[in-house]
Amino acid sequence: MKLEDILDATRGTAFTPDGVRIDSHGNLFVGLYRGGGFVVISPGGKLVKKVELSSSHHANLAISPDGKTVFATSADDESGGGYRGEPVKVANPIGE
Repeated sequence: MKLEDILDATRGTAFTPDGVRIDSHGNLFVGLYRGGGFVVISPGGKLVKKVELSSSHHANLAISPDGKTVFATSADDESGGGYRGEPVKVANPIGE
């Protein structure tokens, strides 16, 4: 199954999948380089949650050892080229 099929509910939104992590339950977390955040996909291939984050690009993801927090890199395009970014910390949308 293709990511665009899983994200069917968000049709019309540009996205480019980037960094991925799998939690202890087998859920796949996919950072959306273009797409404004990340998604969580169940082991069965269903969209569990789309998390909107500030900034345009989100590449790398990490899940805290206790599973309660997701960390993402967050960046925006700078006028004249380049990027400006920072790490973002959010509560795990599906908790553990």
